[in-house]
Amino acid sequence: MGIINRNDQQEGRGPAGNTTIAAGTSVIGDFTLRDSLHIDGSLNGDITSESDVSIGKTGKLEGNIRAKHVVVSGQFGGSITCERLEIVSEGRVIGEVETAQLVIEAGGQFSGASRIKDEEPRQIPFRPEDDEDDSGFEVVNN
Repeated sequence: MGIINRNDQQEGRGPAGNTTIAAGTSVIGDFTLRDSLHIDGSLNGDITSESDVSIGKTGKLEGNIRAKHVVVSGQFGGSITCERLEIVSEGRVIGEVETAQLVIEAGGQFSGASRIKDEEPRQIPFRPEDDEDDSGFEVVNN
């Protein structure tokens, strides 16, 4: 099912790894990872990673992703929360996205709703003159 590469060391965290779900493999279940996950097979479930998640050209994922960086070359359906989402030329994302950076290459497809992920919610100050408009209609407050 997965290949765990333990050649790299990350400071203070023990061995770094990269888990791969190979083409032809189907998995149902949730993953919680410190390290990267690459999907060339099929996964139905939720992924939480402190690192990167990538879906290869033959990869399909149905579920939710919470990760630092997500790259989609295959197919994804569900919701994604990340710092940066890249949908490459053959990638397809259907669902909801919350990210600070959204990159869609030519040929990439996104259908759904997107929201910019902000460190702190911004307040828009209310000014009474905002109630005035130039439409010719009178604003009536009851």
